[in-house]
Amino acid sequence: MRRLIIFIAAMASFAMAYPQLTATEAFSSAPASVLPLIDYITRLDMIDYYSSGSATASKNVMQGQSRITALSPMSVSVSVTSGSECQIALLPMRGDTAIVCIETVMTPTPDSRVSVYDRDWKPLSGSSFAMPASARVTSKRYMQYIVSYLNEGELLFTHDDFKRLLGEY
Repeated sequence: MRRLIIFIAAMASFAMAYPQLTATEAFSSAPASVLPLIDYITRLDMIDYYSSGSATASKNVMQGQSRITALSPMSVSVSVTSGSECQIALLPMRGDTAIVCIETVMTPTPDSRVSVYDRDWKPLSGSSFAMPASARVTSKRYMQYIVSYLNEGELLFTHDDFKRLLGEY
């Protein structure tokens, strides 16, 4: 009985060590290397503005206008400048959550870069992804799973993004 109580206490403390991450927490805690144009305080202001229904834009470090364009518990879409966007989405993985950052430059044909991080914003490579327990899949099939998951959340993820993620460019 004593072992059971110790086991339950240990599991409860482990669960509290990794609380559920939300997209707003990921957005606000992103390091400057990921979102260099929007400082921490401005990000918090942007979340408050969007949550209150205000269309107020915030000044970024280049004195341009930035604003959140969409927000859900699993993703945040941000207009960083008039010519660039950033989407931060959470990707559930076995045991934890990955943070996917899609940075898009609005050229005549939008150009995106996809980066994947752990909850501490350390970059993850394709080999770091835990495969779904339901099936053995190749790396390419798992990336297709990620793309389909992101597209269900209405994130802009194109065929070119997928090819970049697989290193085919």
